[in-house]
Amino acid sequence: MTDTQKTICPYCGSDHIAEIIYGEMVFDQELEDALAKKEIILGGCCIYPDSPAFHCNDCGKEFGKYNDIN
Repeated sequence: MTDTQKTICPYCGSDHIAEIIYGEMVFDQELEDALAKKEIILGGCCIYPDSPAFHCNDCGKEFGKYNDIN
């Protein structure tokens, strides 16, 4: 996703979206800052065919398929 391209929640229309990241993370200051700003959320270690790609920070719904965008 580019800076000019916004992901929109298909449920509520919000653009306050966090990308869900998967895998084992190294907790550094950059990751801590992104988590605090709700730019990303952690999805766990395992990625399944139906694992969501995005989380809406307004309505709480998850959407998109991680494997389709990565």
